[in-house]
Amino acid sequence: MKDRQRLRKSWLEIKTLLNTLVWRLCSSEGEMDDSFQRASLYPTTLLVPGLPANCPLLASWSGPQRLVLFPRPTEGARQWAGLAQVSWDAAQWNSITRRLANQSHGYFLSLHEAGREGEGQSLQGSDILLYSRYFRSALHECVLGLRGRGSSSWEHERQAQVFSTMALVWHLVEILFIEVLPAGCLVKQLVEWVTWAGQERDKKRLKEILGHTPPDSHHGYWRMVYRLVLTGRLSEARNLLAHHSAFSAREDVSHKLPYNRTNLLLIGLRL
Repeated sequence: MKDRQRLRKSWLEIKTLLNTLVWRLCSSEGEMDDSFQRASLYPTTLLVPGLPANCPLLASWSGPQRLVLFPRPTEGARQWAGLAQVSWDAAQWNSITRRLANQSHGYFLSLHEAGREGEGQSLQGSDILLYSRYFRSALHECVLGLRGRGSSSWEHERQAQVFSTMALVWHLVEILFIEVLPAGCLVKQLVEWVTWAGQERDKKRLKEILGHTPPDSHHGYWRMVYRLVLTGRLSEARNLLAHHSAFSAREDVSHKLPYNRTNLLLIGLRL
């Protein structure tokens, strides 16, 4: 029960931070949907580091990239001073990343509303798991969108790498703390996560090893073979072993021998 309460508190803190982030990232042209309109129901207090508690200036959000500044009311004041609106240009984020912020904001608000509807009851693990998968799906969609652009720039690739890492970390948190699994299933999920986490790196390393002449003389050849075997990718491990010089020599011998069942059996025993 205490773990559920701590988890719910963490979700609410993330929602508050994301609420502030979304207002700053969305464009000033107003790409707002119902999620942003609902944000006004839960106002967010902004704490400015280093600002004294008796500062005579207050501020409030008036929209994306806009703040309204006004003096703090005092007992001796007879009338209100005017309001000053401060605005700034939209952050240089493209429509794909703004859509991610929009979707994520909606998921966290929906989860928060689900918790408010069940006052006195802890959130169900299935609800948290559902929205967690929604969030990971939005991250993957954003990564594919950034990498699928025709004019993919260095900045887009950097953002795609950041969001891909976020998806990996979030998936690991989901496996360890959100999804309830038996011990055997947990190990299987962790192995799949390790396989998926190193997929891009393994592709680059395999390309580097196979490009070496001969491949088995590369310093990372056997390390890669062990990694492929331990993560269950046996077909890839066999393909890599097929590039070993000893295996290639035996393959040449097998092709030169007459084709009969006895020779095939002997070759199989030697391999």
